[in-house]
Amino acid sequence: MDAQLLHKVSGLLDAMEQTTGEPGDLTSTLQHIAQTAKKFFAADACIIFAINPSTNQYIGSLTVVGDLLKRDNLSYEQPRAEGIAPQVLNRGVLLVSDVEAMPEYQSKFTRTEGIRSFAGLALSMRYSRKPLGVLYLDFRQPQQFSPDDQEIFQLFAEQASYILQETWLLRRYQEVAHIGQEINHELATVDILFEKLQQRAAGILDISHTLMLALYQPQTNTLDLYGRITYFCTSDVAWCVFGRAIYSTSSAKRL
Repeated sequence: MDAQLLHKVSGLLDAMEQTTGEPGDLTSTLQHIAQTAKKFFAADACIIFAINPSTNQYIGSLTVVGDLLKRDNLSYEQPRAEGIAPQVLNRGVLLVSDVEAMPEYQSKFTRTEGIRSFAGLALSMRYSRKPLGVLYLDFRQPQQFSPDDQEIFQLFAEQASYILQETWLLRRYQEVAHIGQEINHELATVDILFEKLQQRAAGILDISHTLMLALYQPQTNTLDLYGRITYFCTSDVAWCVFGRAIYSTSSAKRL
């Protein structure tokens, strides 16, 4: 790595360390990452589609930094299964020097905004590689991306991923603490408790299949179970998804 590249890397690391906002503040963290990326890479815009690592779903709001001609364009640019985002997540870094020469990367957004080049960076957790989001750097002029650029983009993605991962973990701990406070001070019945858990836990756990609450009754040495289980069916088999285990009940009626 030559001296000029080392200097750029040092500047990048310094910029990434200058975090703002409260610890665990996801919005501020995403804004900081996007602003740093736009400024450091001299992009016209930076857009982040963040993913909740607990549910593996894109969060509802986008992070946008830059002057877009029509901000409502983003309403139809949510990632699709057949779109560019899965390619970015698979490759790690996707660099498109000129969409005019690579029409498969053209979209309504690039045409309306006059985007000629972009870099797509996958953000993911360090060890599990669970996705944390897709970051796009958009340029209105064609770019000539070099191997050094590829290396810098990869380094930025790793640093941004680390910051975002720490933010999600802290945010999860804070949410668990809030749930605990509500349980101790506000919830009078088990039914209300279970309803509140369904509402709050969805943001930090994947409860799309099963959520169960077991209440121990010491007088009878039994458990009262409160739960929600998602069933799905084939033509003659009902499947009950329970956590990580799947139980088949061929005699069950169709649901």
